[in-house]
Amino acid sequence: MLPDGTKVAAGSLPGSQPGVVGVQVGTSRVNGVEMVITAYNAPTPKSRKQGDKPLITLDELKAVALSRTWLTAR
Repeated sequence: MLPDGTKVAAGSLPGSQPGVVGVQVGTSRVNGVEMVITAYNAPTPKSRKQGDKPLITLDELKAVALSRTWLTAR
């Protein structure tokens, strides 16, 4: 949990096809906004892989999910 009360969960997950992997970040803000952002190394979790890893790292995805911009979302 962050100092402002935001809950964060982050990690890796497998896709349905061989070699497909993903990174995922979920947040729950005190203003009621909840979201989950996922990136795979494929167009979808059920597609064939298109690289060894997702194009965005877990840290980059976390930065997007924790952007202060989301504090104004409704």
